[in-house]
Amino acid sequence: MGATATDERYAVVRIKLALFDGSMPSGAAMQALIQLMRKDPDWPGAKALYQTASSSAFETRQSSAAHSHPPPPVERKR
Repeated sequence: MGATATDERYAVVRIKLALFDGSMPSGAAMQALIQLMRKDPDWPGAKALYQTASSSAFETRQSSAAHSHPPPPVERKR
């Protein structure tokens, strides 16, 4: 019985391969991993790969969610 392309059990491996072969930029890999970790914070291998992708983005000076800060809240004038 083989795995299908949509089998999420292998999502981290697919993201890792794409990240390392250059077909997926670090930011896209991080976003995909965030989606997995929102489903399950303890998704096997997701956190470690996220940290690798984040370091790679920082080293190559790519903008990433991990190095950004949200804007301050907008105060409404009354």
